[in-house]
Amino acid sequence: TSDPPLSESDWTAAGLAAVNLIAISSLLATPNSNVDDHRRLADPAWLGMAADLQNASVFVAMAVEAHDRADFNRAADMLADTCQSCHDKFRVLPSNDTSRFAVR
Repeated sequence: TSDPPLSESDWTAAGLAAVNLIAISSLLATPNSNVDDHRRLADPAWLGMAADLQNASVFVAMAVEAHDRADFNRAADMLADTCQSCHDKFRVLPSNDTSRFAVR
């Protein structure tokens, strides 16, 4: 109830972001030449999470189309939870390069 109203340009930006995320979710489930992609695509959890991302993004787009702030907030929360759970499971951070900290 304390959220300020969204302007038409806010709704447009949110809609464009949702469309981009829908497209990205399709790419996440498409094989390419990257070895890590082949490993991820062999994992059913990865494909499920890519589908979850697409579904949450579609819900955001639907809320934007309806200019429904309550649905938009729920869908955005669902999207954030979906992203975080996937990152928690699959994000691989590079190891620290300690050579730059060598004294000599």
